[in-house]
Amino acid sequence: MATKKAKSALLDEVLVYRNGEAVQFKPEKKGPTNRKGKRFYTDEVIAALRPVWVFFWYKCGRTYDPQILAPLMRQQMRYIAGWPAFHITEETAEKLKKIRPASIDRYLKKDKAALRLKVKRRTKPLNSLKSRPYTHLLHR
Repeated sequence: MATKKAKSALLDEVLVYRNGEAVQFKPEKKGPTNRKGKRFYTDEVIAALRPVWVFFWYKCGRTYDPQILAPLMRQQMRYIAGWPAFHITEETAEKLKKIRPASIDRYLKKDKAALRLKVKRRTKPLNSLKSRPYTHLLHR
């Protein structure tokens, strides 16, 4: 049978404490992942993806209107690649045709966060807005 000190030493290895209470389990330490092979979507492809995303009015990935950007790019890539403003090579166009909505979300995550509004304060509703004087008209 283990002593009380040995038991608490075991718990200290596994739990995170705040204000003397166990709050959660410690996350497992993960070492660096060793990727095998090259990245398929290079920085050039991601740089070409951004203006296309802006061109299609920031419609993106899986979270917006069921996966609209990837099918749009597959359909319209021959026109987009021909447009000199986008600077898209044939190799980049082929890779953009194959990109999946989840990958689009992952690569544009920081760009979408930068566009999101930062709310610092919110207005509290007035008492006159809390009471609804016209509700009797709705139930006729």
